[in-house]
Amino acid sequence: MYDYGVYDGDRAGYDRLIKEYNQMKKNNPKLLKKLLYFYWDNERYRLFDSVKKISDIIKSIDVDQNGVRFRPFFMQLDFSTANNNYNNLEYSLIDLQGGYANPMIFEDNDPQNYDGIEFKGDYNAEFSNFAVFDHIPGVTIPKTVFVVNSPFGDKHIGNTVFAALARGAKGFAFWRDGGSQPKVETKTWWRDFPDFTVKLKKLLPLIRMPHWTSWKIEATLPDDEDGLVLGTRDFGQKRCMIFASRSDKSEIVRLSIDKVSDNLPIIDYFTGKEVGFWESGSFQMNVSPRGYGVYCW
Repeated sequence: MYDYGVYDGDRAGYDRLIKEYNQMKKNNPKLLKKLLYFYWDNERYRLFDSVKKISDIIKSIDVDQNGVRFRPFFMQLDFSTANNNYNNLEYSLIDLQGGYANPMIFEDNDPQNYDGIEFKGDYNAEFSNFAVFDHIPGVTIPKTVFVVNSPFGDKHIGNTVFAALARGAKGFAFWRDGGSQPKVETKTWWRDFPDFTVKLKKLLPLIRMPHWTSWKIEATLPDDEDGLVLGTRDFGQKRCMIFASRSDKSEIVRLSIDKVSDNLPIIDYFTGKEVGFWESGSFQMNVSPRGYGVYCW
């Protein structure tokens, strides 16, 4: 949305958005159908008037004959912007929000926007940004889409995705960041990506579940840049965990949980095979380097 001149304070950019949308609707409706959402990459700016104007335009033009909207308005936000600036009890300007899967390069040299922000875990940890997936007072839309835009997500894209899903992500995007990254087709993981999407589609029913539960799992491998990212879900009558090891070596992890029956089998979500069972509320899990998956019981 920056390309539409939202900082100029005049109507030129907004009028161009309306014009280009209508041209696409008329001349290339098939391309318009492929549009998933309207996107604003807002990393640190607490704008309001410009966002409201864009939001009002989207809500007025991207609708069917009954006024029902086709697509959501997605904004990339971060710690300093926070979605309570754009979605609260008074107004709802955005529908989706996202965060980065890796540290931003300006975190260490931007005291103006980040001074006083309380981070969970290591300030420079690759997954410190996922702290925003937790419940934050005043935030009405949890961060649901995360963006991969650095080499962190190149070699181990599957592990990166599952770590984000464990934290509460509902989807992800790959962002070239103005061309600083090569085309996605050149990434080492792109060749295997079609098979990976089959796994993600099978996981959709679980992904749609709330990313918080009344029960918790404790792990001997801590949740940090070299540890185990672990998320819990209620799934029908089952309990499930999404996990991703950030370690480059094989790990033996002891998991502990309260109120679980002895000898209760633990099943791999994708294969349907038994991987072990709970014994006295404990389970020893062998995790391969950068291993990830979903277990249910």
